[in-house]
Amino acid sequence: MNLAEGKKCARSWRITKDVGSDMAYPDLSARDAAAVREIDAKAVS
Repeated sequence: MNLAEGKKCARSWRITKDVGSDMAYPDLSARDAAAVREIDAKAVS
C-alpha cells in the first residue's frame, strides 16, 4: 500500500498536492477553494 502524496483538504478531506495553492483558503484544495469562492460570491449578491 502506498500513501497518497499531498495534504488533506479541510473541506473535502481529499489528499491532493494543490492544498494551499489559493492564499485566501490555505487549508483547501484548488477545487474546493473555487467552490467556496463561488458560494461566498452568491451569498453576497
